[in-house]
Amino acid sequence: MLRAEDEEDLPDWLATQEILAEARKETKRFMWFATVPILLLIGTGIALFVATRDDDDATSADDASPALQSEVDEGDAAAGDGSDTEAGSDGSDVTQPEDADGATIEDTPAVAAGLPEPPASAPYVDATLTNNIFVLSGVVPDEQTKLALEGKAELAYSPFFSSELEVDESVGTADWLVAAPEVVGLLPMITDGTIRIQDDSVTLAGRSPNPEYAALFEGAVGQITGLPVSSEGIQITNLVPPRFVATVNAGEVTLEGEIPSAAIAETFVQGAAAVYGPDNVTSTMTVDEGTYISFWMYTMPGIFQLFQPFPSYEIQVMDGVTSGRMQGGVLFALNSSEISPEAAQVLGVGVALLTRDRSLDMTVIGHTDSQGPDDLNQRLSVARANSVVDFLVDKGVDPGRLTSDGRGEKEPLASNETDEGRALNRRVEFLFD
Repeated sequence: MLRAEDEEDLPDWLATQEILAEARKETKRFMWFATVPILLLIGTGIALFVATRDDDDATSADDASPALQSEVDEGDAAAGDGSDTEAGSDGSDVTQPEDADGATIEDTPAVAAGLPEPPASAPYVDATLTNNIFVLSGVVPDEQTKLALEGKAELAYSPFFSSELEVDESVGTADWLVAAPEVVGLLPMITDGTIRIQDDSVTLAGRSPNPEYAALFEGAVGQITGLPVSSEGIQITNLVPPRFVATVNAGEVTLEGEIPSAAIAETFVQGAAAVYGPDNVTSTMTVDEGTYISFWMYTMPGIFQLFQPFPSYEIQVMDGVTSGRMQGGVLFALNSSEISPEAAQVLGVGVALLTRDRSLDMTVIGHTDSQGPDDLNQRLSVARANSVVDFLVDKGVDPGRLTSDGRGEKEPLASNETDEGRALNRRVEFLFD
């Protein structure tokens, strides 16, 4: 293995290593490693959710989560007529969820009533999450604003997302339109509800497990928009947070926690099995009907597909807070801190996580293989972490939520004795809480 003996030899050493790296085609192999999971996501992700939905339709009403029994018809979800049941995609009725005492919880107040009448000649935006479906509606003055809102909503809620936003240049503009896209991803902070922005004010309605979450939700909306916030009734259900932990290491998956229904627990198992195989999934999850149903449960089965590029990771959702660690997955060419197009696709996972949960902060940790001087590797690891942070900021993540760190060659993920091992060590990791 060629090494530089001192700083004077460093330029020649770097040039030689680049030639060797090209000859071994390491970069091409790494790109393939990162690209295949993304392609699989496109091809199989939708099939996974469809299969899960079909399975849930066959599950008994006693065991199945109402929102998992059938998809809410897109038109009914948008109309929000406040009825006790809504038609599913197969024509069946979707029973409304129940609280801890077994009493039926009424439709989200945001959908049924309580919001002011929309203005006739001014912009307004409604962001509504109910029965795990997110609907964006309202009137905005230009296509650029519409695309900004829809882009944030898609990151936060896809594939459970639809838009009915209209563009009408005659309504004029408003200062709050700039901040509106940052608000649409906040609804998972409570169970469900609506955010209405109009006339330089915000109106909220919905359901929340406890007053603390409701207060955090209201405060976050006000902080982002800078507008006065009024509540038309956030119903407190007094359900307790579910707990979920998924640990993946070398293709082996362990699932644990307390989940509101057997049907939801089964979707987690199916999601993991679709990626890693049924024989590699172990579950100790239990059903606790006193826990509440949260939006993240519907996207969690897809997390396994999204996170497949990471050889090792742990995701925890406890007390309503998401945390975890992802190792590897975003790899770099030899002596480079440049993000490849394939790595950029993987980094979309981080953008989506941070968009969905604004309480999350992320630390990006850069690493290198063992080739080269220690001081060079330390600088290179910092540069790799910084390049990822810059990428996330360019995608709209608040830089105050991001921290970068470099560990040099000190924490290898694989052996540095082989090309393949060194390739896996040229990486960044993500720690979020």
